[in-house]
This record gives sequence, C-alpha cells and structure tokens, in this order.
Amino acid sequence: ASLLLDVQYTPSFSISRLPDFGFPLREGIPVSLKCEVDSNPPASPVWQKDNAPPPVEQSGDGFLNFTSIRREHGGWYKCTSRHLLGDFSSIGYLLNVRYEVSEPELTPG
Repeated sequence: ASLLLDVQYTPSFSISRLPDFGFPLREGIPVSLKCEVDSNPPASPVWQKDNAPPPVEQSGDGFLNFTSIRREHGGWYKCTSRHLLGDFSSIGYLLNVRYEVSEPELTPG
C-alpha cells in the first residue's frame, strides 16, 4: 500500500527583471518584470503598482511587459496572490525610470 501526502504551503514569490536588477532603466527601453509564485495548491501571480492595477496588462505567465518604459511607469510594484490559506504579497520593488537626457547641440559661434 502507498500513501500520498499532499502538503499545503503558503506562497513564496520570486521577482525578476529584464534587463537585470542593477542595470539603470532609461526612458524608451523595453522592460519586463516577472513574478513566479511557489505554493501548494498552486496560485497565480497578480501584479499591482502602488496598490492599484499596473499600467500595462499582465500576461498569463506572470510577466509585465513594457515595450517602451516611461517615467510615469515608475513606482512601487508588488506581486500578490490569492491562496486557499489567505491573500499574500511579495515585498515591494521600486521601479525607478531615469530621464533620457539628450546632449545639447553646440553651434559654432
């Protein structure tokens, strides 16, 4: 005889970013945030920005894809999940988008 034990556990979150963390984000570049949730039973990730829906639509596999990041996309992002054992969320991640500074044109004088 065999026994199958189904252990339930609350979500843990893994957030990743392309380009990687540490790479400065300048306006106009593509950026992806990904949230992976490990839990049993499985739970789906739901992104929030400043405790509201994010400015771009989330893909089914937990990605937020910004085709051209803008300064107004900056703010606090977190990943949330509704689970059999309650509602859970990741720690906040500050998305900081820098201005794209153009070089001033010099005219001979």
